[in-house]
Amino acid sequence: MQGIAALDAAKTTIQGNVLSGNGETGLWAYGITGSDPHVIADNLVGTNAAGTAALGNTSDGIRLSGPTDGSTPTAYAKITGNTISGNGRDGIRTADSGHNDISGNTVGLAKGATTTRIANKGVGILLSRDKRSSVRHNVVSGNDGGGIFAVGGHAGEPLELLSNKVGTDGTGVWAVPNKIGGIKLTAEPSAPTAGAYGDVRSNLVSGNDGDGIVVAHGVAASTVTDNTS
Repeated sequence: MQGIAALDAAKTTIQGNVLSGNGETGLWAYGITGSDPHVIADNLVGTNAAGTAALGNTSDGIRLSGPTDGSTPTAYAKITGNTISGNGRDGIRTADSGHNDISGNTVGLAKGATTTRIANKGVGILLSRDKRSSVRHNVVSGNDGGGIFAVGGHAGEPLELLSNKVGTDGTGVWAVPNKIGGIKLTAEPSAPTAGAYGDVRSNLVSGNDGDGIVVAHGVAASTVTDNTS
């Protein structure tokens, strides 16, 4: 089952846990009560207690979601300082969420963002129909899917992808490739002209298998500046 499930909860702080070896997700937040985001910090999700080897959750490492009918606000969070590696699907996945602060995490590598690959089987960070989330200063490398993918967008609700290392270790020196590209902003097949868009800036996207940065079918114009790819 889930390692931790926060269901329609008010602001919850989830910090310093080992969330590994579960039959579903490591941490699932569904819905939220009130206006303050959850805080998800300094956890090991999908690894052993040392952060050096896989002890994967069967599904995603961290998932934020909510009902598609809007009856309850979708969970959103500050996700920082976690090691999220070795999981059976995506490292971090948001669905119909927004205003998330995803910063300073290691996704797909051992704790400390070393060259040791502990792959998530899907995408490192997947934002699905997300609004105004900020993804910055993460190391997202070594995943079996892509690095940071955003699928589906909303006019007037741009994303920020800033100063991430995608496809390297934490030093930015050694390549640890994601297997299906680095950064991608695109649309869902069901809404082919409403792709994710935003500010893609100052990222190091290097060493990946596949394309470095792809922007396609954005619902509005993206800016791609000052990246190394």
